Amino acid sequence: MQNTTYDPTIIHAWLAAPVRQQRFNSRPLHLVQPKQFRHDPSPPGYLESDASWSPQWVHTLVRRVLSGLTIPTHIIPGDHDFKPRSLDAYHRALSADRLPKAATINGHRCLFLDIVSAGAGGPDFQIGAEQTQWLEHELVQAEHNRFPVAVFMHAYPGDLREDSHEIGNLFARHRVAFVDTGHTHYNELLNDGTTIYAATRSTGQIEEGPVGFSIVTLDRGVASWRFKPLETGWPFVMITSPADYRLIIDPQSSSQVIHRPFQIRAKIWGSIAPGSVVWHGDDGIEHPMSPVADEPCV
Repeated sequence: MQNTTYDPTIIHAWLAAPVRQQRFNSRPLHLVQPKQFRHDPSPPGYLESDASWSPQWVHTLVRRVLSGLTIPTHIIPGDHDFKPRSLDAYHRALSADRLPKAATINGHRCLFLDIVSAGAGGPDFQIGAEQTQWLEHELVQAEHNRFPVAVFMHAYPGDLREDSHEIGNLFARHRVAFVDTGHTHYNELLNDGTTIYAATRSTGQIEEGPVGFSIVTLDRGVASWRFKPLETGWPFVMITSPADYRLIIDPQSSSQVIHRPFQIRAKIWGSIAPGSVVWHGDDGIEHPMSPVADEPCV
């Protein structure tokens, strides 16, 4: 982490993580992630299944893929899972938890919602009175405990057939940090000034490029989002603070908007620990970064 004294309103920062390519050669690989920060605080996926596929076959395929993961997995249903007008096969095949459910993960309260089973199928998304009451209780408790909140649901609140404004206002009132969705079949980001909403495109969507997945980070109130195509290599580098200027929700926060001096934080995923990590701004001068205590690379 390195302090700086840049003057431009928008700062372009790049992060490079050199690692050894043990399988191919000994030359270092530099992965670069461009990111834009605002300096002046003044106002400025899910599975897509074809109807001809049996739900049992699709869920078996998903279970086989998930079995290779070593990280905890949380699953939420989409409208394609509800095509039989029941989630029984979904729960049976994937051993998925019944929703809603809540989990505290690294000081963040994560809420997982079911917006399909209360509806009539297809895009008839409904959250229901009982789940709405549960959600409001969880948000009140999280706010009391000072836990940032991330919500996981299949579609945006605006896609709900009923109470869409009520749910959106509930998220805003309790300052939910991030709402992660799917359904749209496209990568999307929305900043309503209080909450960041994101959608990750379907694995079958070919208009935006190769298949992949998204990674979201919440770092001291800063939300970041990146899409990683499966065909790209590792490590995967993600600047987690300061915020990309398009995702700022608190212009007064020093972790979101650059105030001199400032600190850059990043996360690196990969099986090989980088020998060194540096960042540089528009002047091209490299600044070394150091590991954060008790927050190792994954």
